Amino acid sequence: NHHTPETTEVKGTKTWDDANNQDGKRPDSITVNLLADGEQIATKAVTENDGWSYEFQNLPKYKDGKEIVYTITENAVENYTTEIEGFNITNTYNPGKISGTVVKHWEDKNNQAGIRPDSIKIQLYANGEKQGQPVELTEKGNWMYSWKELEARDKDGKAIQYSIKEVDVADGYTATITGENTGNLLITNTHTFNTPKEPKTPSGYKTTNNPKTPSEAKATNQPKTPSALKRYLPKTGEQRAVWMMVAGLIVLLTISMYYFYQKKKIRKDQ
Repeated sequence: NHHTPETTEVKGTKTWDDANNQDGKRPDSITVNLLADGEQIATKAVTENDGWSYEFQNLPKYKDGKEIVYTITENAVENYTTEIEGFNITNTYNPGKISGTVVKHWEDKNNQAGIRPDSIKIQLYANGEKQGQPVELTEKGNWMYSWKELEARDKDGKAIQYSIKEVDVADGYTATITGENTGNLLITNTHTFNTPKEPKTPSGYKTTNNPKTPSEAKATNQPKTPSALKRYLPKTGEQRAVWMMVAGLIVLLTISMYYFYQKKKIRKDQ
């Protein structure tokens, strides 16, 4: 039987809260990013010709038996702040302001080692300077956080560069940050699984798959007779002569005893 994996889709709309573009600041397009379990997997440009709506189709619903959590972010739009509810986006006109979003993605085989923390803290920086207190990200909040009404430019009119840093990265993980130029900051925490190493052969020793039998060692089924004892044991021919001699002595002794007995009997009868 052929199993067809179940699929799903993500779709939403863009709403502009700017008095019908009263100040003419509305951009021609915006960029929507699709994330699966916190990992960005697709982007889509959305325009007025699309009716300010978007759709991602034929998305896998499960991964490793667990339902995938899909979320979206929007690249920063200058002079607008962003509000996301589900998959719908509202951009509110706010001159001189932008929004920023941070998303945490875990690369740890679904917490296979059981060491993923319940929460993490993120510090925001503007041109390298700390901004406020660290914010907390949790699984309940889909490991996301958004800053609203951030200053878009400094007093000299230059675009402010926002960045982030994870506070106290959990033991066993390394953190990688991407997307700092889009207003969507992605932190990937990767857990490295240690593969047991094969033991090394001590120096001075060699290993072989086909050990050789020592040339001087020969297999035998019979134990050897000690050389000291061997000298006193007669050979096969010598053993036969010895037994014949013994038999002769026995016969001679028997005849002698019979003769002695008969002679003694004759004397007694006389």
